[in-house]
Amino acid sequence: MPSHEKDDAHDAKPESSILAVWWMRYGRPLPAWPSLISINSLIAIFTALFKASLIFPVAEGLGQLKWNWFNRPQKLNDLVLFDNASRGPLGLPATRGYLAALGALITVAALAIDPFSQAIVNHKGCEIVANYGRATVSRANNYSANGDPMFNTYGRNIPITNAEMLAAINRGLVDPPKAAEFIGFDCTSGNCTFEQDGGGAYFSSFAMCHSCKDISQEVVKIVEAGVPTTFLTVAETPAEIHRNDSSPPVHSFDLLALNKPPVLKGSMKTTEYRPLAAQCRFVPCVKKYSARVSKGVYTEEEHGDALLLKRRPSFSLKFEGVRNETSFGLVTHSVLVYDEENTVRVGFRNGAFRESYPQECVWFVEKSAWIGMSWTLMLLLESQVTAPIGKHEFAYSEGPFWHRRLFAEGNITMATVDSAVAGIAASMTATMRKDPYGSNTDLAGNASAVLKEATGRVMVAQTCIYVEWDWIAYPASLLALQWAFLAMIFVACGRRTAGWKSSPLPLLFHGLDDDLRSREREVGSIKDMLNVSERTKLHLAPVEDSRRSGWRFVDS
Repeated sequence: MPSHEKDDAHDAKPESSILAVWWMRYGRPLPAWPSLISINSLIAIFTALFKASLIFPVAEGLGQLKWNWFNRPQKLNDLVLFDNASRGPLGLPATRGYLAALGALITVAALAIDPFSQAIVNHKGCEIVANYGRATVSRANNYSANGDPMFNTYGRNIPITNAEMLAAINRGLVDPPKAAEFIGFDCTSGNCTFEQDGGGAYFSSFAMCHSCKDISQEVVKIVEAGVPTTFLTVAETPAEIHRNDSSPPVHSFDLLALNKPPVLKGSMKTTEYRPLAAQCRFVPCVKKYSARVSKGVYTEEEHGDALLLKRRPSFSLKFEGVRNETSFGLVTHSVLVYDEENTVRVGFRNGAFRESYPQECVWFVEKSAWIGMSWTLMLLLESQVTAPIGKHEFAYSEGPFWHRRLFAEGNITMATVDSAVAGIAASMTATMRKDPYGSNTDLAGNASAVLKEATGRVMVAQTCIYVEWDWIAYPASLLALQWAFLAMIFVACGRRTAGWKSSPLPLLFHGLDDDLRSREREVGSIKDMLNVSERTKLHLAPVEDSRRSGWRFVDS
């Protein structure tokens, strides 16, 4: 018997090419290729090659099974069935043997690969970083908007407030903005990011922090006759409270309110008012942010805890001292600038240890700006909400607009207090970042760009390519079935059968036995041939005599 030839090696290049295209273009914009070439057309070409590489080895395996099938007596018509199975779906119903059925199934299933390969590629809208345009957001390392302080004839500071900050505080009282509503930014495309690739903070900036704590447990009831006419009082916190604070507030106030009395079941309203007391403070601080501009709307997110500025040793509660002295500040050992940290440089010079702090690590509030903000907050926040004599319903309360809105007709809570104070702090923060130097042109001119703004990335809308990996299960399954089929063919056939595979040449060189051919020599039409092949059983056997030798299909 002729030796069994080695099966053709399966070529994995088409599958590799498809995966390479998907991998190279995944999550990326459509390439700028000529109009006749597209991702889908490439996938279609590689799919056709993949389909051919899938079907051809299976056809070869079915051809080899055909010769192996005739090791035992079989109907001559089975030759037709095996050939049909290797060519398409017509041979599937009448396939001989489970291996041949598997090969025919793979051949038929391979015809349906095209829609699956196209469904794997999905086109979605995406944003990519543009190599043009401008993306900046305002930030600050200090607040020095008041310029030189003014003094009276006694040498004391005259409290003044920068016009922008005065407007910001009033805006926070009347119409508090959202946290990022008034932050200055510039975004060429209307879509920009100020974010790290892996998430987290992107830049640091000066801000105005706030805090409110509930001190209702410290309220002392003083019994007096009659019904009170003052329902809310806001007063500056005594200076002694913060005398030893390492981070003193720009302004701190205490609030005392009388809420609506509760309604008890089965009884009328009681005259017992519920007191609410809170202590709130404004403290300059340093915060870490990430931000995004989407369709021209700026939003930002805070990360981590804020760092409060510290009291300077020469700071005086009476705001006395040297002109232009900063009242309090902070020096950090590192700071986020454009997603990168600038750190303190240390070393020895002339035998002495030195620390060099970049400008971005130094934070401070200029003294006159401190005094102006403190004075303005005190004047605007100290007040009362009262009721006219004889009218004790909360609806008739009188007082400044902010205080009456805060009182909310006797429905004031710690949450509403904190929200109101947060609105003022957010408005002040926006102004401190947007206009940190005010009319002080010297400071503004000498400040580097990183002290004024953070630079982000301009994003532009594109159509990107994504892979729906679920759809790859079908062609991958067929590939696995093909490998399993070829492995079983190798085991089933081995070296017991000549390695003729699907070649038609063995039928020419080793055809029907001479006796069988002579007996059926009158058969001419396809129909007659089919009839004879149905009733004729034969097998492939070696023949050797004086006139002939080799392999023949002999009658069983």
